[in-house]
Amino acid sequence: MSGQASARRSLKKGIKTAARNAAIPKTVSPHVLRHSAAVHMAEDGTDMEEIRQFRGHSDIEVTRRIYAGFSPKYLRKAASALEFDDLGSLNQRALHVALKKA
Repeated sequence: MSGQASARRSLKKGIKTAARNAAIPKTVSPHVLRHSAAVHMAEDGTDMEEIRQFRGHSDIEVTRRIYAGFSPKYLRKAASALEFDDLGSLNQRALHVALKKA
């Protein structure tokens, strides 16, 4: 067993113990913590490239697919697409463009 594998197992065990002691009913793992941090980064408007590097994704599209929906820029574009035009119909073209660009 390598020292790295032992350290990884020890970290996972420590996180599970801390979650149990804090009475957190959901599964907590290093992956969940990294994902949660990336969601918060996206919510704060952090560039997707920075989030890609933080998560270690080799393809930026993976990062965008998972985290772009949490970005304020993405949410503003999606919300603006829901505005009604002068005829009272939903602006479907704007919605499609907004979602495609995010």
